[in-house]
Amino acid sequence: MSDGVAAIRVAVEPLSAAAIATLPLAPAVAALLQEIEAALAQLQTDDRETTIDLGRGIPLLPVHYQQLQHHLGRGEVSAQLDSLGQSELFETAIAAVWWIRHYAPDGALIAELITISRCPTLLQTPREELAAARLALQMVTQSIEPFR
Repeated sequence: MSDGVAAIRVAVEPLSAAAIATLPLAPAVAALLQEIEAALAQLQTDDRETTIDLGRGIPLLPVHYQQLQHHLGRGEVSAQLDSLGQSELFETAIAAVWWIRHYAPDGALIAELITISRCPTLLQTPREELAAARLALQMVTQSIEPFR
């Protein structure tokens, strides 16, 4: 470099699952897990959904994300949406706890959320689209000749 200072490139590699499992639970991760547990109780008792924005509130280091991902696990349900950038959702191994990531059209991560919900709103058909969906299906079924 021209000012006499050499650039040092640092790469941070993710820890293995085995290494993450041996770490003591970070206070930030413990607080998030307690918040998720309380949100599950609210969902169970009064059907109230909760969203936790991982980009705001408690500051998380990369190792905290890894710990949180390790403890929540990954479930069987996932979805990917393309609308003004991509969104990916997956239910964690804990039922009703969804990990959601939203990306800008250039691929940059713009939001990372944990949503406690039976089914995230993002995956639900808006009520105002139901009439058009029904009409579209009626048009299809009316154009098909019945089997004889």
